Amino acid sequence: MENHPTVEYWHSARASFSSPQDANTFWRSKKRFFQEHGYILDLQPEGFTSPVQNHADGHGKVDPRTDTQHESFSVIKATRMADGSQVCIKRVGILSDEFIGLMSLQKGVKRADPGNHSVYIYETLPDEERRDVSYMVMPALRPVCVSTIRTVGDLVDLVSQVLMGMCFLHRNKIAHCDCSLHNIMMDEEVIRTEKNYFATLPEAIYPSSSQLEGKQPQLASTPTTRTYYFVGFGGAKRLTSYTNNTSRQHAKDQEPPEFHNRLCSSYDPLLLDIFLIGNMFRREFLDKYSNIGFLTSLIKDMVHDQPTNRVDASGALHIWLELLPRISPRHRKRRLHDRSKWRVDTFVPKVLSITRRMTRASNGSDGNVVPPDYLLSK
Repeated sequence: MENHPTVEYWHSARASFSSPQDANTFWRSKKRFFQEHGYILDLQPEGFTSPVQNHADGHGKVDPRTDTQHESFSVIKATRMADGSQVCIKRVGILSDEFIGLMSLQKGVKRADPGNHSVYIYETLPDEERRDVSYMVMPALRPVCVSTIRTVGDLVDLVSQVLMGMCFLHRNKIAHCDCSLHNIMMDEEVIRTEKNYFATLPEAIYPSSSQLEGKQPQLASTPTTRTYYFVGFGGAKRLTSYTNNTSRQHAKDQEPPEFHNRLCSSYDPLLLDIFLIGNMFRREFLDKYSNIGFLTSLIKDMVHDQPTNRVDASGALHIWLELLPRISPRHRKRRLHDRSKWRVDTFVPKVLSITRRMTRASNGSDGNVVPPDYLLSK
């Protein structure tokens, strides 16, 4: 495993508020400022709990894990007056993690790179009073929740884009350091077909079809209408030299072994990302659904207890691209099977199939039918 550059810490100037009331008062004071720049803030009435929309599942229930993303109350929804589209505006320090990291990915060929899944920044607005504060205008994205990932194909698409996005970040010497499902959001307005999605990727950066024995990988059986983006870059690290020395930090996922090794005060942030994303696939999907066993080998290589034994970002993407052709179009159309529920729609067809096979065997033998082993087991 190659040595990864160490971290040059960005100065954190997170523009947070002590309470929702303070946040609402602040945003109201900026109402005229944003109108002059072409935005109408979605201000909340008195008695509100948050100036931004909470992450909720398909039934409108707030997930307490994902709701912490906006605990600083520094994000607000707004309407762009020019076309009426919805946007999000975030108040950040110009030397903060989010600002420096994201702005470095918004320029020229980096923004046009198909592997760039960092949240898009429409424009930045310098604060009129404080020179160390700016406002990032971003698209209003949707949270990724259970109700949006319904089929195996939906999950295949998510995994493909997340791994590509991680590979892009690491290639540009940026570690997210807080990869979890609540820090991945989606936009359903962009349509990319399965044919040109991987075909446009530079072969020097991403594994090509020629490296996969001539098999063209496919994202899904039908063109995807979703694009997934990494958000929440507050804990991101920029890597600039060639030694490993990253101090401990907070992340939503507290399972990485690096966080519990008292003998080690530093860790590789890139390998931390590998564990966090692999663990997200494991906890959010593999542990919950029974018909996605194809993720097992990939996850195993990503969540190894010894960081140096984990695959790097390009290695994880290569493993995934080799697995893709083995996932049939028919299987991708199937709904995810919840492990906690007894599924009549799959149990009954299996019983009927077993009965037909036993009947055929009985008609072609002496009538002594031996049930399959799995019918004799408990």
